[in-house]
Amino acid sequence: MPFDDTDDDRNAWTDRELATALDAFLDEVVDVEAGLAAVLVQARHDEATDALDDITDVEAGLAAILAPGRAPAPGVDDTLAAARRYQRRVLESRPGQKRSDARRLRLRRDLAVVPLRRAFERCLVIRETLSAPDDFDVRAVDVAVLRSQAELLAADLERAIERDCAALDSARAAQASALGIADRLRDVPEFPPDRAYDVMLLVNRLVPRCLEVVNAAVVTYLQRHRWGTVLVAGRTLEAHTGDRLKSLGEADWFLNDFTAGDLTGISVHVEDLDGVRWSKTGTRWPPHLDTDDLVARSQETTAGSGIYIVLPGPAHIMA
Repeated sequence: MPFDDTDDDRNAWTDRELATALDAFLDEVVDVEAGLAAVLVQARHDEATDALDDITDVEAGLAAILAPGRAPAPGVDDTLAAARRYQRRVLESRPGQKRSDARRLRLRRDLAVVPLRRAFERCLVIRETLSAPDDFDVRAVDVAVLRSQAELLAADLERAIERDCAALDSARAAQASALGIADRLRDVPEFPPDRAYDVMLLVNRLVPRCLEVVNAAVVTYLQRHRWGTVLVAGRTLEAHTGDRLKSLGEADWFLNDFTAGDLTGISVHVEDLDGVRWSKTGTRWPPHLDTDDLVARSQETTAGSGIYIVLPGPAHIMA
């Protein structure tokens, strides 16, 4: 017999047996992982709640509900404080869109990132210049501009290589491709059709290498600053797992697109704005930014679109 013939022993044995049976039963019917996932759903809605402070005034709402001169009901202050604590936890659980915009802008001006960002932008120009329909006449390409972009891209990569950038092998391979493009277009008044295949082959080698070095720089920077996640065009870039920008378009958005960015409260510097794509109606700037000056030194992408690209030059920012 597992117990002595006393009431206390019987009760203790019964309790143990019931506990064991209950644990076994719960293991079969309760999905702990699913429960945890459900609990975390709300914590992962910071994208939707990031602007709550800007659009919601909880105190004013409570004041409007209460009759004039009437004291708040007992517990209202405690409830309000608890709500604010919860909201703060949600907003701090992962970076929201505003925080991601600030991080992207700060990353752009990092000395290790700037030459790679500019090299990537020149890579985009080269790719877009040579991306055309089948009936495209390569002789219409401005050879001088294409050669200049390739030479400047190689120089940007040289500066990055001198700083021992991440993905050095990819940076050197991209630099070799850029120099090869410039060499094949040297001393020719127009794009030579007989060299089109060689140039396109070099471009096809250049593009993925540029994407690799940008990815390496971005992930290295985020990990160095312990920024685990950043929102990228509707998805979350998980830096701690080595997540990568998946395409040229996504990398371009990450580095340059602030058409819906909230940059209020961020210290803006010259290098932050060079190459930034912004919107007259969608971008929110710091209050002391001279937007008229910004328009004057920006180029509208399409007439009447309200979308601009900032050209090189100083911005007037008050401290």
